[in-house]
Amino acid sequence: MSEPYPPPSPDYRGRCRTGRSSFFPQKKLWSLCFELSAYLRRMATTKLTINSNGSVKVDGDFEIVDAQGNVYGLQGRTIVSICRCGLSQNKPFCDGSHKGHFEHDATAFDLPPKKV
Repeated sequence: MSEPYPPPSPDYRGRCRTGRSSFFPQKKLWSLCFELSAYLRRMATTKLTINSNGSVKVDGDFEIVDAQGNVYGLQGRTIVSICRCGLSQNKPFCDGSHKGHFEHDATAFDLPPKKV
């Protein structure tokens, strides 16, 4: 895969494509910016759907980690369902245990203003 811009000078300091300023030498900055750009693109392509009476569907390019930062092995899946009812035997993933035991009408609403 070729880089989208010509290779930078190793002693250049400046801004990456994301607009973030940096004090790293340009070669290292280029690598960091490329990783940040890829991360931001992935975030923009992940969609969460709150299902009525059920799970949260996660669709796109994402990673799920536990409280210690260990990554769950998703085996290439780009869609998973996360349990909301607490009844799954496969937490944090949904196994369908909620059927008939969990009620919630998923209707979008606006949150109150953020506290300053």
